[in-house]
Amino acid sequence: MRIIFLAEQKRHINYFNDFFVFFKWGKQLRKEGIDVSISYHKDDFEKKPADIYAISNRYKFSEADGLKNLANRLKQKGKKVALLDANDTSGLVNFDLIKDVDFIIKKQVLKDRQAYTQNNYDLSVRPW
Repeated sequence: MRIIFLAEQKRHINYFNDFFVFFKWGKQLRKEGIDVSISYHKDDFEKKPADIYAISNRYKFSEADGLKNLANRLKQKGKKVALLDANDTSGLVNFDLIKDVDFIIKKQVLKDRQAYTQNNYDLSVRPW
């Protein structure tokens, strides 16, 4: 399986830690048949062959609906599209994009996943 991420975070730029795990465990992932790479430009990203196209929510598009438009364009071609929610909150910030992607990769989640289905009026947790 080949997964390609669209991101601006190169190894020497802030937020690269969003992808650290993929490089740290790269050999093990490849042994398991998972090849992970990062594309830094949306034009190159669309042209590269992959099983899953994952778009980081930190990628800065020049147009307002850039992420949504790219996801829909890829899905129209029959591609699987994921949103990498790399924000530090345990909830989902880009909830409005959930219908535009096939699934979400969350950088961090709560240990007790039941907290997502209960509303305890804690603003740091956004119940689904």
